[in-house]
Amino acid sequence: MANKPEDIAREEIESRLKQKIEKTKLFTIRWSVS
Repeated sequence: MANKPEDIAREEIESRLKQKIEKTKLFTIRWSVS
């Protein structure tokens, strides 16, 4: 199964969103703890 450019782009966006969410979670946890 070959990846189409739009599929690759979507995966890229999803992984970036996940990273953003993880960073936001960490930041929120730190902020609420301190």
